[in-house]
Amino acid sequence: MTADPLSAAIEAAVERAVAAQIPKIVEAVKSSAQPPPPPPNPIEDRFVRMAEVARLLGINRATVWKWERAGKLPARRRVGSAVGYLMSDIKAIQVGRAA
Repeated sequence: MTADPLSAAIEAAVERAVAAQIPKIVEAVKSSAQPPPPPPNPIEDRFVRMAEVARLLGINRATVWKWERAGKLPARRRVGSAVGYLMSDIKAIQVGRAA
């Protein structure tokens, strides 16, 4: 601290002003914070076998194969011994066909 009374008074006034603004600053920061993103939807990321893909898209299994070769469907994925598609990929195709 300084010995000068004027400097001490100014320093005290600044400290009070800053202390009065801190709750407002904290509230502004809290209100402007973005909410956390939602957790991934396990239904959207589940593994879908070919028969279900055909049913969901309203096509037969042979068409599923043809669409995959033509690039209309993403390549099948292998999980262990199972082969299939991600539901999120199939939903994206459904949305694209509806548009």
